Amino acid sequence: MIRRNVLMSELTTFKVGGPADTVFQPKDVDSLVDILSICHTHSIPMTIIGNGSNLIVRDGGIRGIVIRICDVLNCILRINSSNNLMVGAGTSVEELIQYCIKNNLKGPECLCGIPGTIGGCIYMNAGYTGEIAPLVEKVVAVHKSGSYIKEFKQEEMAFGYRTSVFHNKEYIILHAFLCLTPGDCRETVEKYKAHRKKTQPIDYPSCGSVFKRANLQSVKGMAVGDAEVSTLCPSFIINKGRATAGDILHLIQNIQDKLGPLELEAEIIGE
Repeated sequence: MIRRNVLMSELTTFKVGGPADTVFQPKDVDSLVDILSICHTHSIPMTIIGNGSNLIVRDGGIRGIVIRICDVLNCILRINSSNNLMVGAGTSVEELIQYCIKNNLKGPECLCGIPGTIGGCIYMNAGYTGEIAPLVEKVVAVHKSGSYIKEFKQEEMAFGYRTSVFHNKEYIILHAFLCLTPGDCRETVEKYKAHRKKTQPIDYPSCGSVFKRANLQSVKGMAVGDAEVSTLCPSFIINKGRATAGDILHLIQNIQDKLGPLELEAEIIGE
């Protein structure tokens, strides 16, 4: 599916961002490979997104083609009745967790509440109570040129705190093989969801935690326009209604200025 002049505020969890020239949603791996090849051949700028979480798109929007894999590449396949799953990169965290609840598997509850896709979680080595890295056996990804597909083993993925080998943007994750364990994760999932509701501003648009491992207590409530540092959890910046990307970026700069020499490393991705 191809759409023109799409506001990225419609496709991001922060609800900000100007228009993308073109948004393409591939129906399968073949159509994804085809569009990658076209972009490579004709030097068309491209941006890959999943659910638009952990992402700030500037008010000027995105030139070229945005390739959106949320709601596609979202299969979940149990391998030979084992505890291992092949999970498409476009599968949402919630889809995976619900599958595991129904099929008596444990492991992905460490991702509970993350509003992204499994591809995005692997890209960021995301997690709530842990990280996804220990669950990942291998990943299959396509080169951004569309010219070949490569398999990455666990030791090749360079997982670190909120990072992986895929940060070099040379490859796009297609699917992952996850190693889970048998057991009922329902109670743990409900406990984590309840805790997030109490401790994080989940009722407001945001991109999750903005800075890595930072003490932000002194900037609680700081705001620029409708962009505000959450008073509930100051690692979150929330959109209280009509915030722009410019407001959010201005607020981030104000936070960095106020905290002085403290070096803050952003978790979020800017486009």
